Amino acid sequence: MKIADLPDYTKPSSKIMKKGAPSLDTDELLSIIFGIGTLGESALEVSRRLLKKYDLNKFEELGFNELVSEVKGKRKKAITYDYVKSMQIFALVELSKRYNRLKNDGYRRSISCAKDVFKVEVLDSIAVGLDV
Repeated sequence: MKIADLPDYTKPSSKIMKKGAPSLDTDELLSIIFGIGTLGESALEVSRRLLKKYDLNKFEELGFNELVSEVKGKRKKAITYDYVKSMQIFALVELSKRYNRLKNDGYRRSISCAKDVFKVEVLDSIAVGLDV
């Protein structure tokens, strides 16, 4: 079913505007990232199919060509949209990794021993160009 055929209150775009991103399921969030579907499938259908076969955390384990093949589904040949959808997933995975690194490493540094304090000192000194 095309997203355009859904009642407005159930469309991912309407839900995110009215209730915020946390109110959406993972397939709905992914469909918003896709924007549009591929030939014969809506963005929501592509999202559901991919997430049914691979959990969100399994996308990074796929190679690009393998992901293109999964996105194209039953069609014999991949089209431009299939490559674009695959790039969008790869970009999403990479952004998620970078966000997690910032959140976990960039904002707080855990210090559990004296060696950790030394590492912080050395890294901070290097960052400002001082010799340690």
